[in-house]
Amino acid sequence: MTSFSIRNFGCRVNQAEAFDWAAVLQEHGLTLNGLPEDGGLIIVNTCTVTARADRDVRKFIRRAAREHPGSRIVVTGCLAERSPAGLAGMPGVWKVLSNREKAGLPGEILKDLALLPAVAGPPPPRFRARAFLKVQDGCDMSCGFCIIPSVRGASASVPLATTVDRVREWASRGYAEIVLTGIHLCSYGRDLVPRSSLLDLLRALDAAPGAFDLRLSSLDPRLMPAQLVDHLTAAKRIRPHFHLSLQHASPPLLRAMGRASTPAEYEALLDKLSRGRPEAALGADVIVGFPGETESDFAALADFVERSPLTYLHVFPYSPRPGTAAGAPGFAGGSDSALDHDSNAWSSTAAEGRACVDPAVKARRAARLRAAARRKDFEFRRRFLGRDLDGLVIQPAADGAEILTANGIEVTVPGRPSPKGEPVRVRITDVTEGFTAGELIP
Repeated sequence: MTSFSIRNFGCRVNQAEAFDWAAVLQEHGLTLNGLPEDGGLIIVNTCTVTARADRDVRKFIRRAAREHPGSRIVVTGCLAERSPAGLAGMPGVWKVLSNREKAGLPGEILKDLALLPAVAGPPPPRFRARAFLKVQDGCDMSCGFCIIPSVRGASASVPLATTVDRVREWASRGYAEIVLTGIHLCSYGRDLVPRSSLLDLLRALDAAPGAFDLRLSSLDPRLMPAQLVDHLTAAKRIRPHFHLSLQHASPPLLRAMGRASTPAEYEALLDKLSRGRPEAALGADVIVGFPGETESDFAALADFVERSPLTYLHVFPYSPRPGTAAGAPGFAGGSDSALDHDSNAWSSTAAEGRACVDPAVKARRAARLRAAARRKDFEFRRRFLGRDLDGLVIQPAADGAEILTANGIEVTVPGRPSPKGEPVRVRITDVTEGFTAGELIP
């Protein structure tokens, strides 16, 4: 067995973990493939943030086992933490590793494949356009809808000096962009001794030598003090692309979710980011159909989205999670078989006696927000028609390349082949709904 593939579900923290695993496995002689191969190793890094995520993981494992019967499937991540026995019994699954064990995943695999002693030589060539670096894990918050603290544990940060060294290492290997990830990135440093912060980390990285830029994963507006926002809008090393975990814009719903924030605070934060970095992509996670969400609550959210400078959304229909404050009494601790069911079938009464939202209403609300998100994304990209932007080749091809601009626009360009990870300058030449074309600037 000399090849492996990795299938990530969920957040960018999973991508960062997989990035590290791939580096170690390649250094020990295994070949990374984009797709599973018969007889190869298939690593599945799972998510359990919604019932749909659970179903998608199981569907992938079943298909991988069916289409690649000679492969060994290793399953880890948040669903593996929550339902190890159910996953271990699935066809083709060789190992199930909890979140606590995943740091040792490459060593565990190499030991069992008798490849551990075989390293040698220089680091592998660049295998991705960007380096993903996990600097924080876990969460100390207690949002009523979220299961992640129970499967990831308390917030834990990588020491600042270690993080700076890791960033410099990836930059020395030729990565022009480093993506900093965390389950709750804005909590970075609060657990360290001496105490630190995300702002401290960004300032240290801003002062570090090397040719690299930084992109940040999701940020929590509840932990974004003015000094941090000022740095985000002023530091040229930070890509102008900010994604916020807003969740809702109705004060009663925010209180019910256990989020100590207000729409007015959201508006002020988005306005400051937009004014400070006018070219920035501004995204948000939002939840529709949380128990008790009325038409008035949803109208507040929809109106907020329309008048905001947000340029895209990730829309999540509420999905009850066992063990969360918002989970229905009849659903909490549900069996694996229950987790295969469509979450829209849930019809119990949620915690605090809040009425559940009808599935058809939930779907209609989600569709409306997604339509608004598509329109705002189109309008954002159209602003840059005819303009030149910095970018990075994320997918080379014989007749051109896919470029990711600094502000998060994916651009298709024709012409000469470009190596993956090459910094480029691209001019936007055409914008349609869902597609952006451009040309490389010599």
